[in-house]
Amino acid sequence: MGLAHGYGFVIGTKSDYWRDPVDNFGRYMHGNMKVHTPNGEYRCAIDVDSQVSPVHWRIQPLRVNEWTPLLSLQDGWHSLQSEAGSGAVDYIRDTRLRDVFVIPQIVDLEPRWPPIPPEELVGRDLLHQVALEGRQPVIAKAKLRGAKSLKKLRPVKRITLQSRKLELWMNIAPWNSGTSLQALVDLEAVLAGAQRVMVFGEPFHDGTLGVHNIHQNQGDPPGPHAGENATWQDGITIAFKQDGTASAFMNKFGTQSDRTDDQGKPLP
Repeated sequence: MGLAHGYGFVIGTKSDYWRDPVDNFGRYMHGNMKVHTPNGEYRCAIDVDSQVSPVHWRIQPLRVNEWTPLLSLQDGWHSLQSEAGSGAVDYIRDTRLRDVFVIPQIVDLEPRWPPIPPEELVGRDLLHQVALEGRQPVIAKAKLRGAKSLKKLRPVKRITLQSRKLELWMNIAPWNSGTSLQALVDLEAVLAGAQRVMVFGEPFHDGTLGVHNIHQNQGDPPGPHAGENATWQDGITIAFKQDGTASAFMNKFGTQSDRTDDQGKPLP
């Protein structure tokens, strides 16, 4: 079904920030940021709830040029279609949140089963086991130009073969797992000195300006949140700095899967 009240992002300048009151166990539910726009102040509730399970988060450096179409929009709220190419965010599928290394020419492509243990792959030109989005693992063997060791290419998350070009999808930043306080400290470091911010999620529907569900919105197991599962509707907080760099705070819950089907439902 997806988010009940739509999806999109607010862009503007950070005018205020505060943490929710701490509970009796020293935990926080949200980091709250106000985003100033010509239409008013949007309260963004960035979820770091760790009551049921540890919160997971990562800080992802971004390539600013890939966000230029959205940065060119005026400050305020912008609704998006939950589909690739609309500007929507998907933690699992979005190439803007990955480092993609392209090998321009494959000399040999050799499927293998059973797969070769990863520790035996180092030192070859390129011989790496990958999972094709839940399908049978393969071994791709190729002459690699520009990289002499597999070590600098790990971890590879996905491999695609297009016109005999090999694309290796790699996460730059690892996921962290911990307490809400630890997550908030990293969030606040991302927001420090931000010249402009962009926050994706679901708009408030109580008549006030704001954004919530600022976290992964897919991969939830059967339960109260499973009905909101869908692809291309993840919440994310992005800070653009004066020096021309940008980074994103990505957050999800320990119960959410990082592998989903085309409806956002968790895969085993």
